[in-house]
Amino acid sequence: MSTAACSILFAVPDAQALLAKAIDPEAAAVSRFQAGEEAAFEELVSRREAEIYRLSLRMLGDAEDAMEATQDAFLRAYRALPRFRGDAAFRTWLVGIAINVCRSRLVSRENRNRRREVIDILVERTTRRKGPCNPSTNRVGTGQSWSENPR
Repeated sequence: MSTAACSILFAVPDAQALLAKAIDPEAAAVSRFQAGEEAAFEELVSRREAEIYRLSLRMLGDAEDAMEATQDAFLRAYRALPRFRGDAAFRTWLVGIAINVCRSRLVSRENRNRRREVIDILVERTTRRKGPCNPSTNRVGTGQSWSENPR
């Protein structure tokens, strides 16, 4: 690039951003979407959907969870894109969103598994127990089984 072109590039406010949009089709699509062109988002999805799905699949290990995470990532991106400043490339920003979605799903999955384990332990302790607190074998405080005292 010539010296004159460089001085113009740095003298004009946002000239670098304009140049980047001219070179990067995703940056151009982001600008069009922010200007109100909804179809531009479909272009962004079609360019990155497979990549985000593969990332989600690697992180979550389940195809159905990965598909849901991919959809969730794009939904979050759609909602946040009007506020996207372009400090990073769209791809970088979207990958960050997808990673956060997957992390949230992993934490939820872990919490759900912990709750199931606690419930299983409680059920196991309750069913092993004999005595006045087990309604299947004994009526509380009477010593009679449920079948011995018809009502």
